Amino acid sequence: MKLIDVKLSRFIPGPADEVFDVWFDPQSPGGPWYGAKKVIMNLVVDGMLHFGIEQQDWARHMREHHGVLVQPDESRGLLGHFGRFVAIDRPRAVEHFFRKPVSCYRSGTEAMKAASFS
Repeated sequence: MKLIDVKLSRFIPGPADEVFDVWFDPQSPGGPWYGAKKVIMNLVVDGMLHFGIEQQDWARHMREHHGVLVQPDESRGLLGHFGRFVAIDRPRAVEHFFRKPVSCYRSGTEAMKAASFS
């Protein structure tokens, strides 16, 4: 198995507690779940995370942000991502695992995401 450690930073002006709350609000532009058609999120340690995106939206995201052309399969409905929160230190940090759909990435890979708010 290949492991890749990628660190990105993004400056979002505002107090950490407000940025934390907006980051986890699926109705707020700029957050990772904005635009998802279905979001289930229990923001506690071992809480479940699920979000589903439309095939067309996923294809557009892959083209615009990753330069990858994908043919959406409309017959498959929403692409679901599932995971759970493993660490929460509100308003400073959160870590969660999520599994990408097999239809997007042949192996159905699992990824660990960490975000810090300072």
